Amino acid sequence: MEQRRHEWAISSEKKKRFAEKRLNALQGVIQLCDFVTAAQGQSLGGAAGNDWNRIRSENLANGALLPAILQQQFQAVLRDVLFKDHFNTAELAADIGEIENLRKLCLEAIQREITISRRL
Repeated sequence: MEQRRHEWAISSEKKKRFAEKRLNALQGVIQLCDFVTAAQGQSLGGAAGNDWNRIRSENLANGALLPAILQQQFQAVLRDVLFKDHFNTAELAADIGEIENLRKLCLEAIQREITISRRL
């Protein structure tokens, strides 16, 4: 009986750690969406360029943690913005509709994650 409780505790802790990592990944995507939206019409340089490099790197590293339902939308937005260092011309502008939709879906996923984590 004690062994079983120990196994449940370990399993519960692993689920909580994964939920935290997933939540961080979702927050990172929202940060990406907000940054790209704010950067429209802008040329990135200096600190903004450094922030953009960090945001891209974090999203590349954490994208696999996103829920399956978001993967296709995330990949589409990432393909659109990944190699851009400027958003100051029409051909460099990102698809804001897609980005806003991804942001909305991430917020919904965060709400679901919070609901699930309360049950753990």
